[in-house]
Amino acid sequence: MSTHPDLPDTLVHFTGRSRGLGEEVPDFAHGSAEERLVNILHSGVLCGNTTFWTDAPVICFSEVTGEARRVMFSQGIRRGPYPPWGLVLDRRALIDAGARPALYVSRTKQALMKEEMPRRTYNRCVVYEPDANQRRSDWLFEREWRLCYGPAQIAEPAVTPELVVGVIVGRQAWMPPPRQAGAADAVSDLKTQLQALPSLVRSLREQLSDGGRSRASV
Repeated sequence: MSTHPDLPDTLVHFTGRSRGLGEEVPDFAHGSAEERLVNILHSGVLCGNTTFWTDAPVICFSEVTGEARRVMFSQGIRRGPYPPWGLVLDRRALIDAGARPALYVSRTKQALMKEEMPRRTYNRCVVYEPDANQRRSDWLFEREWRLCYGPAQIAEPAVTPELVVGVIVGRQAWMPPPRQAGAADAVSDLKTQLQALPSLVRSLREQLSDGGRSRASV
C-alpha cells in the first residue's frame, strides 16, 4: 500500500502487554502472552473487549515498524518490554473490515466527543495528555488502530490466511501445541452423532430386510 518506511503494510496485534493496577482482564485474555496466541490460533478468531475509554468492544492493533517492534521487545516504553508474541496482519484486510487509526485527544475534547459522536467513532478515542501535571497519558508510541463494534455485536473476526501475514514468537522454532478437545467439542461431537443415529438405524434395518429376502429366495 505504501513505499514510505514509516507506514508499514501490516499491523500487529500483540497478545501481551503490561496492564494497569486493577485493570480487569476478560476471560479469553487470561494466561501468558504465549497462551493467548495459542488460543487465537486454536479458536481461529480474534476477540474484542471494552478497554480504556470505550463503552463497547474493540480490537486493538499497532502500526509500529519493524525497528520500533525491536525496541518495544528489548527495552519497552514506560512499563517495560512487551512480550514478543502476536500476529502480524494485513493492513488492507483490516481497513476493509473497518479498522481505523485511534484518535488521540485531550480529556476535555474526549468528553465533548462522547456526547456528539457516534459510538464507534468515539470508541477510537485515546486520551493524549503528555504533560505530567495533567495526569499524564501518552500512548503515541503504540500507534494504535482499532476495530470498533456495537455493544450488541459479537467482536470475533475470523483469523484467515488472507488476514494473517505472520506470527511473532518468543522462541526459535516455536510451534503451537496440538489442540486438545474440550467439553464444548465433546458436546458438539455427541450432537452430531445423535443427529446421524436415525439414518444409521434405517440403514441397518434395510440391510437386515434385504438379507432376509435373499435367504427366502434361496
